[in-house]
Amino acid sequence: PTRRSSDLMKVKKLTMLFGVLIILSGGGVSGRLIGVEMGKNKKVEIIFSANAEKPAKFLQQYVGKILGQSPALVKDAGYPVAGADEDRVIFYIGRTKQTDKQFADRLKKLDRDGFIAVVDKNHIYLCGREPFGTFQAVRYFLEKECGVRFCMPGKLGTIFPKGKKIVLNPMDATVEPDYKSRQFSG
Repeated sequence: PTRRSSDLMKVKKLTMLFGVLIILSGGGVSGRLIGVEMGKNKKVEIIFSANAEKPAKFLQQYVGKILGQSPALVKDAGYPVAGADEDRVIFYIGRTKQTDKQFADRLKKLDRDGFIAVVDKNHIYLCGREPFGTFQAVRYFLEKECGVRFCMPGKLGTIFPKGKKIVLNPMDATVEPDYKSRQFSG
């Protein structure tokens, strides 16, 4: 082997090593914590719109597995929710009154499968223009912020982070599919 091919092999090995380290690290540790910290529980609530019950239950299931306790599910009643404090985190899933109040203009401009994912202090907004987009927003949050990996369908293909906490970093994402629709039918 020549010196050049040996250098190329070293670069490939280092690249693979860094990739594995990034995957295993599960992201940074800065940000606001929710969940169980030193035996103290934070109250976590999931407020969902009428057409977002399935994504809300999906979020409840996976956040519950990470934290060791299931967040409360609350159907949107249309009245303002008192602001979240240091001991409480509120998820808004789907087109709730709160998400429409803050993000209606952004949602109107989205592709039908597009969504927004916003983390603002102790408020998390996961909303699509349509229900499928809301489900995608929940998956996006679970992968990006919670460290859940959906490698294959089913329990064997889902990887959860270790620990009983979720690290929240400020986020304001607007995501649209590269193609007209994410769903195919024949």
